[in-house]
Amino acid sequence: MRPFIGRTRLARAFGILVVAVGIVGSPAAFAQDVEIPAVVGAGLSSKQKLDQAINTESTLESGVERILGQIEDAQKSKDILRLNCLNEKLGQLRGLLKVVQDAKLGLREAVARENADLEEHHFRKVAISQEQGQVIIAEAEACAGSTGSGGVDGTRVVVTVDGEGESGDDGFGSSPSGTTRTEEASPHQ
Repeated sequence: MRPFIGRTRLARAFGILVVAVGIVGSPAAFAQDVEIPAVVGAGLSSKQKLDQAINTESTLESGVERILGQIEDAQKSKDILRLNCLNEKLGQLRGLLKVVQDAKLGLREAVARENADLEEHHFRKVAISQEQGQVIIAEAEACAGSTGSGGVDGTRVVVTVDGEGESGDDGFGSSPSGTTRTEEASPHQ
């Protein structure tokens, strides 16, 4: 058995080694090797950033209008699955539209104050919202309903049932006693 003092020295040496590795492997040590990503709107003037924010807002507003039109069609055809999908996409897109509207206002304030950092912050919000909005609009176009129809390409899914006649399996889920719970699922008493 080692003496207690020997264990302390070993623990201290191990602690020093851990600290040394931590310093050498710290993010500050690698900062020279890592490339900082380019600023999103670095090549754009303040006016161009504001114009892009306005264009993004109008694109998202037109996307909301398109989805509302699709919702009307889904309601007319009583397609609940497609309606649910479209309502979810509408909520997401309206949220992004609110972010863009707030960021546009913040961008205008930052430009007026000549605050480049705040300007970049709000412009990034606009740029990210624009990308996400395009995805949500595309997902809304692809919403399929209970008939399997939906989307811009008119893709349909047709389900056929094998068996006797067109009724399928009438006895599925019912027991001989007429209940919907089978005897195997019910405990015997």
